[in-house]
Amino acid sequence: MKRIYFDHNATTPIHPEILERSGQWLKSWGNASSIHQSGREPKTIIREARKNFSDLIHVNQLEVIFTAGGSESNNFAIKGIFFQNNKSTAIAKNHYLVSTVEHPSVLETFEFLKRQGADVEYIDVNKFGEIDLEKFERQVRSDTALVSCMLANNETGHVFPIRKMAKIAHEKGALFHTDAVQALGKMSLNISELEVDLASFSGHKFYALKGVGVLYVRTGVRLENLIHGGGQERNRRAGTENTLSIA
Repeated sequence: MKRIYFDHNATTPIHPEILERSGQWLKSWGNASSIHQSGREPKTIIREARKNFSDLIHVNQLEVIFTAGGSESNNFAIKGIFFQNNKSTAIAKNHYLVSTVEHPSVLETFEFLKRQGADVEYIDVNKFGEIDLEKFERQVRSDTALVSCMLANNETGHVFPIRKMAKIAHEKGALFHTDAVQALGKMSLNISELEVDLASFSGHKFYALKGVGVLYVRTGVRLENLIHGGGQERNRRAGTENTLSIA
């Protein structure tokens, strides 16, 4: 029986080229952090993947951090800013804004921040799933640390005016994060033009394997690590790299 698959927002089929090349990638079984020969091929594979992905979204290679998926990327962006701000005894910015229609990995992370003492405020949408930009501008304050709004909604398909929202946030001195998981692979995407500070992606939403994601972090933005340990990802995300899924 012929089946037509309509649930690409949940996950996508694995691209045929990945199925074809996975066996070859798996032969590079070494640890990319190793300084001996077995680590060279995995390191090269990861380096090439980083360049390809950064070219795809139009950012610098050093701004790309590989993660275990979209949920980790969202947690890393939001908690990373919160805990970085809390390193100082005098917290200058403790106000956070997030839309009401975000993925649970964003909304639940902000609920966690509220339990840590953060002042979290929600950005409402109308019956069409749209944000009132004038009302949003009034919500951004001088003590706003971070605004988080997804680029494309997984249920309605609405695409938010992220560039305009990021500009408003920056004018008040706030950072801007967008969950772009549902956008990549479905629309033209240039992160540099969006002018966001942080952006989250998930591999299995655009024909890659599950268990891999990306967090884009604009040069100059500092995050407290979510996972501590080794020096992988330029000391920003510890753990031996998932070479196959990254490839």
